[in-house]
Amino acid sequence: MHIVSNELFKVRTWFCANKLLLNVNKTASILFSTPNRLPVPPIRSIDFCGTEVPLCKSVKFLGVLIDRHLTWNDHIQAISKTISKSVGIIARLRHYLPCKILATLYNSPIHPHLSYCALLWGGTYCSRIYPLLVLQKRALRRIVNYHPSQTTRDLFAKLNILHVFDILRYQIGIFMYSWCNNTLPNIFRSLFHFRHETHTPLTRNMNSLSTPSFRLIYSQQTIRFTGPIVWNSLLLDIQRCHSLNLFKKSLKLFLMSKRS
Repeated sequence: MHIVSNELFKVRTWFCANKLLLNVNKTASILFSTPNRLPVPPIRSIDFCGTEVPLCKSVKFLGVLIDRHLTWNDHIQAISKTISKSVGIIARLRHYLPCKILATLYNSPIHPHLSYCALLWGGTYCSRIYPLLVLQKRALRRIVNYHPSQTTRDLFAKLNILHVFDILRYQIGIFMYSWCNNTLPNIFRSLFHFRHETHTPLTRNMNSLSTPSFRLIYSQQTIRFTGPIVWNSLLLDIQRCHSLNLFKKSLKLFLMSKRS
């Protein structure tokens, strides 16, 4: 709490210098920790200029639910409910609209929820993301009017739709391409290192990145670990695409081909 108090003092100084007031009704605080390292005694609020700011288990920031253990379970459950409603709408419309229109509708109420901030909430266990895949497959079956027991293996390629786990790889790939081409803010520059920078012998692929050695599962779910793995798995021709648009197109085709 000593660190929190010092940081809050800086915030209060900044507010006073800029003649601003904190709207407590729209403010919440969150204390990040692993499940087995909760503070003792438990903290229920923090004090800011004599006003108590409640300590929450999760908060919504820019449309993303961030929980105190960074499991992303709350956010995944929230988008699961939203997608489930959209699947129901597609199920009702399949009697009136052709498959092509239904596939277009999929890209409006479902795909954005699966791709928005996937770099963040995708950093969790596959078992937590799997319910989204179940909903995604259900939506595809509704689009082509498949029986619930029929396989969806070929539907992703047929409808030109990325598998939810491939959506995560797609977003990671775009981030890594931007990093390799120096189009990200400087704060991200030290996240990764090329192998030829850390190894004396020349490597076959000068574009390959070093994969850090992390012991904790939490660390292995971050972009620092998954980023180099996804990037190194790409074909050299894809890594060397001369524009972001061409890279996106090539990456999607690559991911789709891996599923077919």
